[in-house]
Amino acid sequence: MAESITRGGEIYFIRERDYITGDVSPYVKIGLTRDDRVSAARQGDHQTGNPRELFLHHAEKVDMVQTVEKTLHWQFAAKRVTGEWFLLDDQALEEAVAKCQALGIEFQSHIDAIRVAEQLGEVVSKGEPVAASNEALEWWRKHQIADRIVSLCDDAVAKYKVVLKSEIQEGKDIAKAGKASTQAKSVFDEDEFKAKYPDLWAAHLGPSSVGGRFTVTKMKGDELLAHPEVAAEIPVVQAFETSIEAYVNNQISLDHLSKGYIEFLSRTEYYRTRELLAKHYLMSFCGEAPEITGVCKWNRTVKPGKLDRTSLKAAAPNEFSEFVTTTQVDVVNLKRKAGAAAADTD
Repeated sequence: MAESITRGGEIYFIRERDYITGDVSPYVKIGLTRDDRVSAARQGDHQTGNPRELFLHHAEKVDMVQTVEKTLHWQFAAKRVTGEWFLLDDQALEEAVAKCQALGIEFQSHIDAIRVAEQLGEVVSKGEPVAASNEALEWWRKHQIADRIVSLCDDAVAKYKVVLKSEIQEGKDIAKAGKASTQAKSVFDEDEFKAKYPDLWAAHLGPSSVGGRFTVTKMKGDELLAHPEVAAEIPVVQAFETSIEAYVNNQISLDHLSKGYIEFLSRTEYYRTRELLAKHYLMSFCGEAPEITGVCKWNRTVKPGKLDRTSLKAAAPNEFSEFVTTTQVDVVNLKRKAGAAAADTD
């Protein structure tokens, strides 16, 4: 079973102090430690090679530590310098700490539902579909609202990518927004391998497991667009799309557009997290049933083991390579921080 997203730990805020002057810099590292390690240990790790004294400004013990950290990083993406280092004045730092504390309290309230959902993922479905409770319907609406907003945001980001790819094709420099690169993409043809080497394929199958696709029923019509929360986000999406058009028409710079994209992403990720939470609640309401009528379907069955490609490649590299096709793919790595070039592939 994969590691639970409920796993706890600490979110730490590490600052820098000049050894000579005693001045504290505005650079702050926002990171995490799992529940088997304390933040002070991470401070020591980062001290090596740093000419300034690092000290722990604050550490907050939270559940869902990875989700809390990711949310904080998106929330303050516009102030990111590199990696987990952010440029925060005293006020912004206290806002980040307060946000961390609020997220910890909020996510802790969802732990039980998430754990139930994760446990149910290992249980084979049985029985008949169940009727939707009022609570299930409420979380279904929350899921649909978040899903619709994420979809609107993703569509806008797709337009942004199209513009950048067009710029690359015209030979223009997009360093202010990211960088272009060519990467090798390898595809392994498992069906053809199995046909030629059935015994070798069978020898590297993993154990069977329980699984099944979880799907949520979409709301019909334009009801979602009229919902106050969705309606409030539409102008934000439109504003970003307008800025894309403004750049195309040479009315704003690429640097300006890129900064708008970074701020826009924080909203997208906020609703993506809300969508994930709602999904786990719906799973927990589903129980062992294969579906909640009109809300979601989750028919879990015993699945045959999957091919362990790592062990197969190690044991039979020549046979494995026969069925690998490698092509070169143009990739745009979008900038996701306010500092220098980013390396995140989008």
